[in-house]
Amino acid sequence: MTGIVKKGFLALSLALLCLCASAAFAADPIKVGIVLPLTGTEAQFGEIEWNSFQLALDEINGAGGVKGRPIELVKE
Repeated sequence: MTGIVKKGFLALSLALLCLCASAAFAADPIKVGIVLPLTGTEAQFGEIEWNSFQLALDEINGAGGVKGRPIELVKE
């Protein structure tokens, strides 16, 4: 009887470990890089584009992200 209990406990432990690992992996953000004119004569357009990207990002992340993962913007 103890052998069955040990095997059941081991199987349950492995299942819980897999569930915890998949939840931690899903929490990592997806990083998306964008190139914008942030200085010079075109900086005003870069600011408008940045605000547009932020608006879209807020909508996507508000709906749960992409497959449960949030999106993070990186600007250059």
